[in-house]
Amino acid sequence: MNTRILWIVLILLTPFVSAQEPVYVCPMHSEVTQHEPGKCPICGMDLVLKESQSMDMNMNCKYPIYNTVIS
Repeated sequence: MNTRILWIVLILLTPFVSAQEPVYVCPMHSEVTQHEPGKCPICGMDLVLKESQSMDMNMNCKYPIYNTVIS
């Protein structure tokens, strides 16, 4: 019984992270991300606000439309 109460208290006290929390990314090093503006530790460029998750999925597409060559 005490363990169950402890778990309930821990769950209620755990802060909820918003799904809309902003993510800032380096334009040159996409692996560098953080939740507040700042500078890239690799190149020193300003981190920019990441547009959306759908943009990220489009960038990782194996054959993106913008790379299509029309002869």
